[in-house]
Amino acid sequence: MNKKHSPEWYIAGTHWLTSMITAAIIGSIVIFLLAIITQNIIALAIGALIIYPLSMWLAVIYSARFINKRYEIANPNHIITLSTLFLVIVAGGYRLFVTISNPISTISLANILGFLIMFVIFYFASKKYVVKNIA
Repeated sequence: MNKKHSPEWYIAGTHWLTSMITAAIIGSIVIFLLAIITQNIIALAIGALIIYPLSMWLAVIYSARFINKRYEIANPNHIITLSTLFLVIVAGGYRLFVTISNPISTISLANILGFLIMFVIFYFASKKYVVKNIA
């Protein structure tokens, strides 16, 4: 398959969106299966703490392989910076809205910590797996 030459913002958007959708699908399926297996809320909470970061990591690997195979990437640092910026603006903006609308709750703290973990995993996994693939 010939690789497409696309603008960096488009490749970054594809990487971000593919990662987010894939992470949501993987995490939801595994949590659903865990909920079927066990009805214990503590086991589900501990499972979510393990599953969601793992699903984000797997999703970034999948997305990076997808964009590395499909698009010409001359400068992966620009792609990673732009896709991380998309993550901060969209996901961070949403989580900020949720936190502001209900500031005195443990959900707000979990929301902020969840975003920080997602940010770190997304950025560093992207750094590792999105590579330059043209001369």
